[in-house]
Amino acid sequence: MPRQFPACLASVLALAAVSTLLIEPAGAQYGTSATGGRGLPWENNRVRVRELSVEPAAPLPAGGDQVLVYLTADPDGRLPADAVWQAAGGATVNNRGPSRLDAIAIELKDAAGGSRGTPPETLDVQYGVDVSTVIDNPRVLVAKLRYGPLAYGGPLHFHAEDVIVVYLGGGYTYPGADFWGAVRVGRGDVDVIPANTMHRLANAGSDPLELLVIVPK
Repeated sequence: MPRQFPACLASVLALAAVSTLLIEPAGAQYGTSATGGRGLPWENNRVRVRELSVEPAAPLPAGGDQVLVYLTADPDGRLPADAVWQAAGGATVNNRGPSRLDAIAIELKDAAGGSRGTPPETLDVQYGVDVSTVIDNPRVLVAKLRYGPLAYGGPLHFHAEDVIVVYLGGGYTYPGADFWGAVRVGRGDVDVIPANTMHRLANAGSDPLELLVIVPK
C-alpha cells in the first residue's frame, strides 16, 4: 500500500491540473459578466460599451459608429428592434417618446482589427438554436440567437477578438461564472467573451433564452 500511494497521488494531481486548464478558460469567459449588475462602462482597444439613459425630448449622446440595443421603447416610443446601426456623424437623435429611453451602446473604435467573417455561432448551431443576422456591415456583425430549453449551439470554439453578448430576455445561461453552475441573466445584461477563449453558449433553463452576439470586424 505505501508504494501505491505516490502513484495514486500523482494521478489525482494530474487530473486536477487538467481540470484547472479546462476550467480557467471557460471561467474567464464570464470574467466581465454583468450578471447581478451590468458592470458598464467597459472597453478595450476595439469597442466601448456603455449604458444610455435619456429623458423625453433629450438627445441621445453622440458617439462614433455604434450598435444600439434599446431596452425600453425606441426614440419614437415604439417597440424596439433587436439592434440598430447608428453611423458616426449622423443626425442627432432625440427621445421623442413619452418615457425615459434606456439602451446599451456598443461603440466601434477606429483601431483596425483582424477578425473577419461570420462567427461560428451562426455557422454551426444545433439542438434547438435559431440564428438570424441583425446587422452585417464592414464594421460589425450582430447575430441574434434564440436557444430553446436546455439548448446549446456549435462546437467549443474561440474568437480572435473580444466578443460582446447582450441578453434580450431573462433566463439562465451555462457555463456560468464558476463554470459548474448556471447563471441568472436579465434583459440588458452584458457578457464579454475574451479573445482566444474556448467557449460555447448555452441555455441552462426551461424557457427560451434570446441574446445578441456582437462581433467587431
